[in-house]
Amino acid sequence: MNQTDLVIGESEILDFSDIYIHLKDPAEKSYLFFKKFRATLDVNTDSAPHVKRMADIIKKKYSETNQLSFRIAYFNRLYRVTIIKSVDGMMAECRAQPRQLIPLNQIGFPSQIKNWTLNERLCKGGLILVVGAVGSGKTTTCAAIAKARVELFGGVLLTIEDPAELPMHGRIGNGLCIQYEIETKEDFLEAGRLALRCYPADKAGIMFIGEIRDSKSASLALRASLDGRLVVATMHGDSVTSALQRLVSYTTEEMSRDEAYSLLQNGFRLCLHQEWDAGKLKFEFLADTQSAAKTIKQQKLDLLGSEIYAQQTLLHTNQPIKLRDI
Repeated sequence: MNQTDLVIGESEILDFSDIYIHLKDPAEKSYLFFKKFRATLDVNTDSAPHVKRMADIIKKKYSETNQLSFRIAYFNRLYRVTIIKSVDGMMAECRAQPRQLIPLNQIGFPSQIKNWTLNERLCKGGLILVVGAVGSGKTTTCAAIAKARVELFGGVLLTIEDPAELPMHGRIGNGLCIQYEIETKEDFLEAGRLALRCYPADKAGIMFIGEIRDSKSASLALRASLDGRLVVATMHGDSVTSALQRLVSYTTEEMSRDEAYSLLQNGFRLCLHQEWDAGKLKFEFLADTQSAAKTIKQQKLDLLGSEIYAQQTLLHTNQPIKLRDI
């Protein structure tokens, strides 16, 4: 939609999904993106005061933390901020975060996948990986899975995020969520150490890693998945296979290749790749069947395509997919 065809009322001016703020000249060189209208607009007289105030908040936070990614609050809304060093000066990309979590039954999972994510077998631990492009809703899916399981089984959900994106902290049914926001690699290491000690001995434990993007987070995900905790994590990736390959490659600084494959083979439970297509969420998936586990153990991830295809076929023809015993 051309911005000249669209008029945003004053009451809707803060309903943007993303805003790109030029930190030196916010009123003249910033842009607002409205996802529901699929429109990008320049700053106008209604939005200029808000953009300037957000720019001031961001500059203050950036000077205090020297971090390129953090979150801010403005008008009772959280925004994930990413600092970009553009050719025209420093810019801040701000993405509005959901005001509340989306329930698992609204994510759009096929019933068989939804049932897997809520199965009691996962109380023994394991790894669920949700992958996709930026903006594909990976964090939303992970949060929905984790929250639904805490509501069903109780226990403690610990999130390790940089920055925290969704409102999850506090009581969830008979369970509890503790959101741990990290800013440095040292914070992540400390969060990993705390995570191994903060779960009740007799309750199901879930760890949500906001994004696996380096050796420390990949190693923590694999090792924690075999310590009796269910690890739910996101990764950038264009397919299930490439994400699993990247996960293994990340760990090479922390462990041998053989150890990485052994941990993955034993801890793997489900990998979902999701993307938006014509307004609908599409899923590619791999569940921990005996065949999938064997292929991972043989370190032949490039051969998982046939197993993924076989599982998709069974799902689409409403046939059950038998998961391995754990």
